This record gives sequence, structure tokens and C-alpha cells, in this order.
Amino acid sequence: SVDQAIHACIVLTQLNLPLPSLANRLLQTENMRSPGVGTGSAHAAGLRLSQLLFEHGRLDHAQRMEDGFRDAGPDVNPFMAGADCFVVDRQDQALVRFMDRCRKKLRKAKDEVAQATVLALLVSDACGRSGTHAMDLSRRHAQLASEHRRSTGEVMFGDLLADSVASPERRGKAAATGAALAPQRAVLFKTLADWLGLLGSTLQRQQSVTFNTVQIGQNLYIVDLLFDPGALYEDPSPKAQEYRRLLQAVDGALVGG
Repeated sequence: SVDQAIHACIVLTQLNLPLPSLANRLLQTENMRSPGVGTGSAHAAGLRLSQLLFEHGRLDHAQRMEDGFRDAGPDVNPFMAGADCFVVDRQDQALVRFMDRCRKKLRKAKDEVAQATVLALLVSDACGRSGTHAMDLSRRHAQLASEHRRSTGEVMFGDLLADSVASPERRGKAAATGAALAPQRAVLFKTLADWLGLLGSTLQRQQSVTFNTVQIGQNLYIVDLLFDPGALYEDPSPKAQEYRRLLQAVDGALVGG
């Protein structure tokens, strides 16, 4: 199973094998489970993407998100024993419901600028919003992650989303809003853009901050998911640089706090 493959990876980590060897062993285990096209190969692709982001800090628009992708942050090997990871999977029903909701909302977004803006607004709204609405975002995020973290350290992305896209039995209960920080929002944005086939989204990690860029026409834009959701900043530009600086400041405050 996938859990057994991940467990094998954890054991290899404890033996201090280097990451490339570790990742290759994990992918071999996953491919042996279900060769060719199917669940096994999809998860193997997702695990490979996890390795690429951790090692190189980038997934470009051609590297489309797959089931099994896991991220533990810029400084944590996602295959380490006990690592707290956020996991992408189409078996995550809350994530699938959110994707369906986004698909419906995006029907009237006819061009790529509108698509990027609307998707960013939807991601922000489901992940705890912005401004004064997100004053205690880090606390709520930590609480949600703690409540839903499995014994393996995994948290599904759907567990971070707003109650409006949760299962019917959860609606109206205490956790009325979602809570996800900038790194999870960026992964979610790329996941949805890739799965919905909307626009080319690149996921980047620089100096511990994680963000998305999209190619629109001949220009590259950074997508704001946290401070002014839906805003697009041409990159390079002073606004794009300021957005990265603000993300770094928020990240520093969380680490310091």
C-alpha cells in the first residue's frame, strides 16, 4: 500500500540513506505495487514531485500536481520519520468538493486574468480569508492541523478548508472557517489550476517563502493569496518583490513566535 511505501521510506531515512536513493526506493516500491497507469503510478508521480520541490524549490507549469504529493515545508524532508506533512489526494473528499465548487464559480471567467483572480479569491476564502478576518490565522491553522493529523504525521489538504465545502455532517459546527498558511495556499492553488486545466501555474520556494506565478500572454505574474487575494503582480516588479518580502516577514514572525 501507499502507507507501506511511505513507511519503507521512513525506515530508509532512519538508516541515513541520501534523499535521492531514498526517493528512488520509495518510487520503486510504489511502482511495483501497481505498474503502469493507475493509482500506483499516480502516487509515484506525486512522490517524485515532492522530492523535486524539496530539492529544487520549484515545480513549473509542466509538472502537474499528482496524488501522493506531500510537503513539510522548506527545511523539512517530507520523507523523514515523524515529519508533519500536508498531502494532496483525490481520495480527499473535501478537496474534491472544493474543486467542484471552483469549477462552477470559474465558468464565467473567460480569460486567464479572470481565472487567476477568481481562483485566488476562492482559495483565500476557503483557507481563512485575509486582513482582519485572518488575524488569528496561524493559531486556527495549528489547531485544525492538530485535530486532523494522522499517526503518520499526515494532514489532508481538505482538512484545512472552510466548513462551506466540508461534508454535510460538519456544517454548522464549531470549525466554521478553514485555516491555511501561505505555503498550503500556494500548493492548493497549483493543484486546482492543474486539475481544472485553467492556466499554467508554477510553484516556487525562495528564501523559505512559497508562492505561485502564472504566465499570461508574454508576462509572468505572482498571484497574491494572502494579503490582497486575487491581485496579480508582474514579475519582476517592485510589487512582486514587496509581496515576497511580506511573505518572508510573516514566515519569520511565525518562526519567531
